[in-house]
Amino acid sequence: MLSEKEKVKLDDCITKAPDEEMKPIKNGFRNTELKQNVECNQDDSESPIWNTDAIWHLKIETEIKTKEFYLLFENAQETLDLFEEEIKRAELVRYKNGKDFKKEMEELYGE
Repeated sequence: MLSEKEKVKLDDCITKAPDEEMKPIKNGFRNTELKQNVECNQDDSESPIWNTDAIWHLKIETEIKTKEFYLLFENAQETLDLFEEEIKRAELVRYKNGKDFKKEMEELYGE
């Protein structure tokens, strides 16, 4: 039998969402919805990003959760195809140029 304190703690674990603002690990890599350990100068599908590239923000809503990606335009369709059967809604908007995106990722994840 659980004590009242243990019941409250268990209830908190079940009902409270984890902190959305988790601090990124500064090891030069970032984790994405598609891959583990993507470098700061790569998009979410591991394609290299050049300063003149346009980075796009792709948001895919499914029954279970919303997934977000930062991609080169040519990788957006491939990513949409991966989740083709799960998609309820998708939104693609221009995010930043490659130079600014790499700078942002290096500030967040760089050593």
